[in-house]
Amino acid sequence: MECFVIFVMAWCWFNATEIKPQNVSKHSMKTIYNDNYPTCTKTYATLRICSRSSDVSERLNLNPTRTAINDNLNIYLYSTENIVQSKDVRRHIDYLIEMFKSKVEILNEIQSEKSKIDIMCYWLSENGNGGPILSPKQLTELGKLNIEIWFDVYGL
Repeated sequence: MECFVIFVMAWCWFNATEIKPQNVSKHSMKTIYNDNYPTCTKTYATLRICSRSSDVSERLNLNPTRTAINDNLNIYLYSTENIVQSKDVRRHIDYLIEMFKSKVEILNEIQSEKSKIDIMCYWLSENGNGGPILSPKQLTELGKLNIEIWFDVYGL
């Protein structure tokens, strides 16, 4: 009986003091996007393809925002910078997912040729606190595309 009372007291204390995220809706776990994300000064996302192939743009039927050549690798960059106007990185990631989800077979083919495909997210902190959020739906979609995501985070 004594253990049960301690358990109930601990459970009540935890639920009374539990910190609830401010960006989560009261009735669901769906996060709400905030285009003026208060802890972010600037953000964008870039899908990067590093390939020995020189015809990635043609295969995807999509012109990159930038290209480069490094160590005999062709680097194709598709960036949301100056395209998506939001400080919420989820908007940028959603844009890239929408742009590439219909091209999953082509991306898989490119990856099978020992090419590296990932998404780099630039994130500049307003004050050194807070950070970006990814939604479960985005993580699922990135998994379907077999694309890793990473963050390049800076503070002022």
